[in-house]
Amino acid sequence: MSRKIMGELESMRLDITLMHVCGTHQDTLIRFGLDSEFQRVGVDIRQGPGCPVCVTPPQEIEMTMALARAGITIAVFGDLMKVPGESQSLNEIRAEGGDVRIVFGVDDAVDLARRSQKEVVFVGIGFETTAPTTASALLSNPPENFSVLSCHRTVPPALKAIASMGEIRLHGMIQPGHVSTIIGTAPYEFLSKEHHMPQVVAGFEPLDLMMAVYMLAKQQSEGKAEVQNEYSRVVRPEGNLSALKTLRRVHTHGFCLAGVPRHTGQWSFTEEGVGEPRRSETVRRHSRPYTREGIRRTRGMPLWRDVERNNHK
Repeated sequence: MSRKIMGELESMRLDITLMHVCGTHQDTLIRFGLDSEFQRVGVDIRQGPGCPVCVTPPQEIEMTMALARAGITIAVFGDLMKVPGESQSLNEIRAEGGDVRIVFGVDDAVDLARRSQKEVVFVGIGFETTAPTTASALLSNPPENFSVLSCHRTVPPALKAIASMGEIRLHGMIQPGHVSTIIGTAPYEFLSKEHHMPQVVAGFEPLDLMMAVYMLAKQQSEGKAEVQNEYSRVVRPEGNLSALKTLRRVHTHGFCLAGVPRHTGQWSFTEEGVGEPRRSETVRRHSRPYTREGIRRTRGMPLWRDVERNNHK
C-alpha cells in the first residue's frame, strides 16, 4: 500500500507545501524517514502550532514560577520543567527548594492535594485533547486546596490566526487526530470555505500520514478545498459530545480554556465546535500579593477554583 501511494504521488509531478498541526505527526514524519520520501515526490511538509508547551506565553510561565516561589505546591507535566523563564526555570526553582512536582495527569495532582495540607496548583497545558481531563477533575469534587492555572489552548483560533496573516503559501493542512477526536471535523470547515484550504484529519501511523498527503494532493490537483477524515476509525464528524459537554459545563463556571493574555480569546465550546468567548464573574481567585512572597490579584491571572460545586451535580 505504501509503495502504491508513493507511486501515485510521484506520478502527479507535485510541487506543494503542506503544514501539519500536531507534533506527533512531526515525530512520525522524522522517525520513519517520510520527510525525505515526501520531498522526493515534490511534497514539503512544514511544522505548525502543535506543541502546547511552545505556544504557552512567557507570562504564564512566569505566573507558574511566582506561585512556586510563593511556597505553593506546583503540579506540572515534565515538559515544562526546563522551559526558561525570565531568570529561571522550574527545574532551578525546585533545586532551590521550591515544591514543584512532576505529574502524569490532573488526577495525580488531585491525589496530591488530598494528601497535602498545602495549596496545590495544577498547571493545565495542552489543547482540546487534555482540556477535558482538567475539566472532569474540576467537576469531581476536588479538595478545597486544589486549583488550576489554566494554560489550555484551542486549535481552531490558532489556525484562524495563521490563515489571517496574509499570503499563506500552503496547499493544504494535515489536521490533528487527537484534537479532532474531541472537537470533530466541523470546526475546521471555515478554513476551506473562507480560505479555500484543503484539509485532512489524519492518524499517526506512517500509512495514515501517507494517505493524508495523497488525499491533500488529490484535492489540490482537482481544485477542491474540503475537510476530509482519514482517521475515521477514531474521529467522528461531531467529535466526542460527552467531552465537549464537560468542557462547556466547566467553562460556564469560569474555567478559562484559552488562558492569557486576554487577546488570545477565551473560547467556549458549542455543539458545532468552538464558539464565541464568554466569561463568568462567579470565579474565586487568589488574592495574595503577586511577588516572591505571594500572588497578586491581576486580570491576567487565570487561577481558577472549582466554583459553585453544588451546581455541578
